[in-house]
Amino acid sequence: MTSFRSDIARYARTPFWDYLALSPLAKRILIILVAVTLILDSLFRATNGGSTSVVSAVVTTTMTLSVALFVWRPPIGTTVLIVTAAAASVTGGC
Repeated sequence: MTSFRSDIARYARTPFWDYLALSPLAKRILIILVAVTLILDSLFRATNGGSTSVVSAVVTTTMTLSVALFVWRPPIGTTVLIVTAAAASVTGGC
């Protein structure tokens, strides 16, 4: 078991392009933050007086979900983010 301080020091000393997987605890925390962000964003969008297009809502939600997918599997998260960006540029959704 490593300490948080030694993990931070290891991340700081690692070259920029090296890949270091997050610890299971960090993955859980990031996924929880994404879930809370999605809930708050959906509540804000539902209670906001302005009109929000469905395309914009789908693009924004998918971009937020891609962060969670990066935690799960980085290549899948990258693919979803690229597809979402292409869909947003085609539909003008963002």
